[in-house]
Amino acid sequence: MVRTILALDVLALIAAGIVYGLTTNLAVTFGEFGPIQTLKAGHLLVSGVCGYLIYTRFWRLPHAGQRVDAHGSFYWILSGAGLVWLSIDDYVQIHERLGDVLEEDLGITIPLLNNPDDIIVLGYAIVALIVVAIFFGQLRRSRAVFPLLATGLGFLVVSLAVDFFAPHGTALTGLEEPTNVVGAGFILSAYLVKLREVSSELQEVAQPIETGGLPSAP
Repeated sequence: MVRTILALDVLALIAAGIVYGLTTNLAVTFGEFGPIQTLKAGHLLVSGVCGYLIYTRFWRLPHAGQRVDAHGSFYWILSGAGLVWLSIDDYVQIHERLGDVLEEDLGITIPLLNNPDDIIVLGYAIVALIVVAIFFGQLRRSRAVFPLLATGLGFLVVSLAVDFFAPHGTALTGLEEPTNVVGAGFILSAYLVKLREVSSELQEVAQPIETGGLPSAP
């Protein structure tokens, strides 16, 4: 599953790169409502929905409130809501439009950052890092999920760094979208793996146990 998601992301980026090479028009593939933006926003949206499903299915497990990972379940619902919002923001470019208001209407510029809207994205990133820090101990418990999540966050940090600081028109700016898409792919993979873990556990406890030839609930 993880390999499939990442392979599709890489193929999509290669195809987008070929189209750009033929047309020299970024808007065709990387522009607003284009295929790459749709792919990235779709990753975030599905991840957010998975976060909600992980949370609700966890609390259907027997004695969920007494489990050692009960506290960590709140990460999935909180981050899920955040990812749904980010998918909407990214697709309709809410933060970019707010950035235009800051710069053009209010005359506000942000020192060190490339664009005024970067301060909004930076705020998102800070909130995300705080949430991850709060639940870090719980997230690290899952050997299957944590590496995917950490890798995805790493790619997104690189993407944000390029967006914030790389001079426009340089080769570095070409890293922003690929690292963003691949990062979102790793995030989606982490949420799908966690959803599969919880769903499998819920399915196991829901199956009747054969005792003495007669089925009985666990």
